[in-house]
Amino acid sequence: MNDVSLTFDSEGYTHVLRTALARGYWTGPLCEARAAPGPALVLRHDVDFSLERAVAMAELEAALGVRSTYLVMTTSPFYNPFAPRSREILKRFIELGHEVGLHWDSSSYPADSERAVAQFRTERDLMGAAAGAPVRTASQHIPTHTPLFDVSAHVELEAYSRALVDRYRYVSDSSMLWRETTPLELIQSGIDVYFLSHPIWWMSPGKSQNEKLQFASEELQECIAGEMEGQKDYLKVLIAGRAKADPAFLKRMGWSPQGGGAQ
Repeated sequence: MNDVSLTFDSEGYTHVLRTALARGYWTGPLCEARAAPGPALVLRHDVDFSLERAVAMAELEAALGVRSTYLVMTTSPFYNPFAPRSREILKRFIELGHEVGLHWDSSSYPADSERAVAQFRTERDLMGAAAGAPVRTASQHIPTHTPLFDVSAHVELEAYSRALVDRYRYVSDSSMLWRETTPLELIQSGIDVYFLSHPIWWMSPGKSQNEKLQFASEELQECIAGEMEGQKDYLKVLIAGRAKADPAFLKRMGWSPQGGGAQ
């Protein structure tokens, strides 16, 4: 029977963590799950919508002395992991003691297996470079609705590996709709738990999926609007300084002011 007291907000998530800590649970990231002492609570977060909500969750966990895994996409339509602010967030995850892994979407992969492997390895290495730490773990985005592709040979730990599910009871927040049970109920039973959660459901205001997604949409629009305003100001600076900047660039490149290439 699901625990109705487990609310989808920061207080609800904190309640899960505090309950685990009070019961003597080890808590940590996927990369340490196989060797973790019991009872253990493995924490995984698939970042589908917002790095800002994810870093808010990461700060909350760190304040409690908890570490977890943040699996980040390179192909998300909602954020760019390589933008300056995103890189700051990825590095912040590492600073707080968390793990950064790859959340990969096989629907964007080519059908040819060799090219698919090459794309996965490229995404893995780019994510590691952006975070400043090698990617050790990976999870497939919506594995029930995207093509199957085995990446186990190209990463230390795949998030759905048999080594994990044989030991841990897996539970997901499932778009705010629990299936058989909740992580809180499993922790209260004393067994090893593997909890997948999505930061948007716990760290965004609102009670429903629509309200939380609406907040994420507005937050994204505000961010884009701010970037656009910054670009407007920057373009004004470029135009104002063009008389000095253009000759300096031509000189640095060895180009003739009249065109025709290098002199």
